[in-house]
Amino acid sequence: MRFVTEVRDVDDGRAYRMMYTTAFPEAIYVLCAFEKKSTHGIGTPERWLHLVEKRWRDARTIHESEVR
Repeated sequence: MRFVTEVRDVDDGRAYRMMYTTAFPEAIYVLCAFEKKSTHGIGTPERWLHLVEKRWRDARTIHESEVR
């Protein structure tokens, strides 16, 4: 996704992900943060990507209504 940054971290053998957007100059929206449970594959699970897309649209709507 164009306006979303993903941060990956591993601590004590556990993988964590956080996705956020800085597309708006006035705010940073954290769209999703979770512990990756899958032991196979390095990709972000599809269900989380769909959730991030929905939350991105919601953040844009909220931001646009607050800036006006």
